[in-house]
Amino acid sequence: MWTLEPRGDAERALASLALLAAVAGTVRLEELGELLRREEHRAWWAGHGRDVINGAAVLVLGAGLVQLGFPAPAALVAGGLLTLALTGVSAVEGRLPARLHPRALAIGLGLALVVPLLAWPARVVDGLDWLATALFGR
Repeated sequence: MWTLEPRGDAERALASLALLAAVAGTVRLEELGELLRREEHRAWWAGHGRDVINGAAVLVLGAGLVQLGFPAPAALVAGGLLTLALTGVSAVEGRLPARLHPRALAIGLGLALVVPLLAWPARVVDGLDWLATALFGR
């Protein structure tokens, strides 16, 4: 059974800041991934570059969640899901007109996506535990 590991207030605050920084950095890296997606038809390596970016994002976000107290398997699942969502945010960012400040909007959306993980971490871990149990059993 996955449970949230206890953390002190200072440790939780630092972990929250680290996770927010990881999300903002991932949003910026996903912009590079979007540029690589546009280059895929011209350069064979562009698709692999996007894979590296997404793999690094999963690891960095997962590490931030482990610092927050998530067990490693739950952090990996949540980090992967968050990376998928941030990839979608980046795709939307690339299609917004400049007058809407797409970069700032993308970072804001990315930070909004992490709010449930910061506000209700124990419930998120419980939900991920339920999902893992439903899919794979005990």
